[in-house]
Amino acid sequence: QVANMKGSSEIAVKVLSPKDTYRIGESILFKVKSNKDGYLYIIYVNDRDILSIVYPNKLEEDNRITANTVKNIPSEKNTWKIKATPPAGYSLFSFIVCPENLQNGNSRDIAVVDASEESPFSECGVSPVMIKVVE
Repeated sequence: QVANMKGSSEIAVKVLSPKDTYRIGESILFKVKSNKDGYLYIIYVNDRDILSIVYPNKLEEDNRITANTVKNIPSEKNTWKIKATPPAGYSLFSFIVCPENLQNGNSRDIAVVDASEESPFSECGVSPVMIKVVE
């Protein structure tokens, strides 16, 4: 699955997953590329429309991304995984690259994703990716 969106900013985000279908329990991998330096955030939306910040996290806090360089998520040096979880269906991940770090030292500070002009997300590039999860 490939996604490539620019959003309203000058930041273009490309996302590639080696597969677009994963079995429950299988590790999901992504390759992310941005045309600008920035900070990467990955938001997962579950089947009840509840948002979770997948990245950055306590095991991989450095969310910097370098322009035109592929970033593996999860990185090969870390032990954390993104697992396909029940129920079977579609999982939505939003890949967001922002020119500034929005965390303020705490990955849980980003509670609401708001793309209005006043929002810090208005300058960010966004790329949504749907992954199919099967039993």
